[in-house]
Amino acid sequence: MQKTAFCKMVKRFDIGYHIAKHEKPFAYYPSLVNLEKRHGVGLEDANINPKQARVFTQYLAEQIQLEVSKQVLASRYIRVLVDGSTDRSTAEKEVLYVKSLHKGVPRMPFLGIEDTESTTVDGILHCIRSLLISKGIPNWTDRLVGFGADGASVTFGCRQGIYTKLKNDMPWLMGIHCLAHRLELACKNAFQGTYFNQEIDGFLSFYTSF
Repeated sequence: MQKTAFCKMVKRFDIGYHIAKHEKPFAYYPSLVNLEKRHGVGLEDANINPKQARVFTQYLAEQIQLEVSKQVLASRYIRVLVDGSTDRSTAEKEVLYVKSLHKGVPRMPFLGIEDTESTTVDGILHCIRSLLISKGIPNWTDRLVGFGADGASVTFGCRQGIYTKLKNDMPWLMGIHCLAHRLELACKNAFQGTYFNQEIDGFLSFYTSF
C-alpha cells in the first residue's frame, strides 16, 4: 500500500474509533469525513459509507481485544468483576472486566459481554468460563485471586452462589461485594413496608415511564 493511501486509511480508522469511543451512531461518519475535508485533510476519495465504517471499526475492536488478552496473560494474578445487563430485547447478558497489573500499574479493561442461557448460578458461571476461554485465557483458574460482583444471592450465596462454587475449586479466592449494591439492598430492607418504600417506588415508576 502506498504511503498516501495508508495515511488516508489511518484517518478513516481514527474517525471510526472516535465515533465508537464516544458512543455515537455510525450515521455520523459521513458528516465527520466531510468536516475533515473542509479542514483540508486529504480524504477526497474516501469511502463515506457508514456500513464500511462499521466494518473497519470492528477490526479495531478485535485488535484492541487482542491487546487486552495479551495484557491479562502477561499478568501472574487477575481479578474478575462481573455484572448483569439487559439489551433492548431484555435478553440477559453478563459483562466482564478483568483487573491485572501491567508493569506494576493496575488496570481493569473491559473484557467482553456474553449472552447467558439462564440467570441461574450454573448459567452465569458457564457464561463467565466460556467468555474467558473465548478471549484466549484458558488457564484463568490458575491466575484468579479475586472475584467482584453485586450482593445478590446468585453471586454471593453462602451455599450455592457463584463465589462459593468458585472458591470450592480455588480456596485462595477473595470475594468483594459491590458496596453501592449492598447499600441499596440494606436501604430496601430498611424501608420495606413503610411509607418511604411506597414513595420511592412511585418516584421510580414516574421517572422511568416519563
